[in-house]
Amino acid sequence: MAPEDLAEIAEEGGDVPGLSSQGIFLSYRSADAAPYARLLQHQLGERIPDARVFMDIDSIEPGLDFAEVIREAVDSCAVLVALIGRQWATLADDEGRRRLDNPNDYVRMEVQTALQRGVRVIPVLVDGARPLRREQLPSELQKLARLNSLELSYGRYEYDAGRLIDLIQRVLAAASGTVDQAAFPAFASQEPDLAGRGTDVGAEATISRLDGRQLKAINDALVSSYDHEALDRDLLFELDKRLDAISAPDSLPNVVFRVLKAAEWQGWLLELLRMLQKSRYLEVRETATRILIELGPPQRGGVKGESPVLSRGVKVFLCHSSSDKRSVRELRAKLLSDGIQPWLDEEDILPGENWEEAIRKAIRASDMVLVCLSTTSVSKIGYLQKEIKSVLDVSDEQPEGTIFLIPVRLEPCDVPPRLSKWQWVDLFDEGGYRRLMRSLRSRDSD
Repeated sequence: MAPEDLAEIAEEGGDVPGLSSQGIFLSYRSADAAPYARLLQHQLGERIPDARVFMDIDSIEPGLDFAEVIREAVDSCAVLVALIGRQWATLADDEGRRRLDNPNDYVRMEVQTALQRGVRVIPVLVDGARPLRREQLPSELQKLARLNSLELSYGRYEYDAGRLIDLIQRVLAAASGTVDQAAFPAFASQEPDLAGRGTDVGAEATISRLDGRQLKAINDALVSSYDHEALDRDLLFELDKRLDAISAPDSLPNVVFRVLKAAEWQGWLLELLRMLQKSRYLEVRETATRILIELGPPQRGGVKGESPVLSRGVKVFLCHSSSDKRSVRELRAKLLSDGIQPWLDEEDILPGENWEEAIRKAIRASDMVLVCLSTTSVSKIGYLQKEIKSVLDVSDEQPEGTIFLIPVRLEPCDVPPRLSKWQWVDLFDEGGYRRLMRSLRSRDSD
């Protein structure tokens, strides 16, 4: 942002007309995130040309009240993106003092102003930066440690930046009153339009096209997971389609896009999504499954010899320790494929949300809670125990005889005494997942 623009805002003493719901503030330290800020500024200008991007607050002209200029600039924005590099919290000034401890540090003032004035703040961890901890931050910024964050890395910049800009677009739409609820799938009411769409994930049906959000989701998942050779092999072996007949040699994003459009135009989109639902790549499996569920609610019956899938999608909260994240992700993928709506923090908490509050709301919005246990988690002191307490509080409010809480052992381990009165299930045993599904189906019929 040019200094004269800031000066104009400060001198007029009010919001610039039309910017109150369309401003985007990029906050960053030049020493560790400047290249990413410039790239992001350019992409935001291309993707959201009507929005004004504020940055370069460190170029305020001498003589201006920089606190007032920052306040006015932040006030005119719907969202502040805090680009947090590896040195964001530790960078020192010329005298060796940590910049973040200086109340007049520009970056501290930008973020603090946004937090105090209710502007949506999205923390973005740049190039491997670690999440911030409360004890690292001045008291005025400690709320920042509770906000869910996104990542922005060099290795998969296009994918990460795409997710961030999608979220920014949703925030701007919400601020201007034009938000599309379909952009927020977590625990949303799913009443799909069945006209011209299949009504069963496993049924013979035709799907003519995906909407823009679905198309981008599966496109991004494919680009971040596959290479040319793997995509060519799966298309040939699973669908008898040759990649060289669909697209000339080109970059992977262009090839993937042509494959998706060919599947739409030629009528094999449903076959492609089913193939991707069985992909070796977890992100691809989850995305394909979620799209198939969105396209039409699964119905009872299923394939002979297999557990019937659910009719409305039971909402299930996955309570777990971060040390078990890999096993819980696999469980989430299986639940999705069986028509369940699992809630997992890393997928369903929006960047910028207060994650403690989001988790409490998700527990209350759930039909059931699976408390995932392992030898590590049962002996761990920390937030997991607090989360289990919240689950138990909600469980006490359930009607007598209602199945709400299920302890799920991911491996042989002791069940904590406060959970031992509930029958648990062992996912490591043959038939354990089938028994779990039987309990989930019992809630589906309520």
